[in-house]
Amino acid sequence: MLDKETVVKLAERYALEVVKMLNPQAVVLFGSYAKGTAKVDSDIDIAVILNDFTGDYLEIYKQLYRLRRNISADIEPVLLDSSRDDSGFVAEVLKTGQILGTHSN
Repeated sequence: MLDKETVVKLAERYALEVVKMLNPQAVVLFGSYAKGTAKVDSDIDIAVILNDFTGDYLEIYKQLYRLRRNISADIEPVLLDSSRDDSGFVAEVLKTGQILGTHSN
């Protein structure tokens, strides 16, 4: 199991690359590592939050998975669109997660 400090460093490196590629609303470490409940088999959940995304989700997922190759295979990107979130999941991720990067204006 990776320690929290290592996970945050890996997640921050990944977030920098995601911000360069997509300019998302936010990139957030969430899940067990953000909550401090990670186990040996836990992955590194990273939400990539876009607003009103109209592109090709599959292509973006491919790019997100490619980005993790040189950083960590434990990274599990989750693509979210805040404009289509009726469940409140995006708000929960933003509230409980650790924001790693945001879009530049």
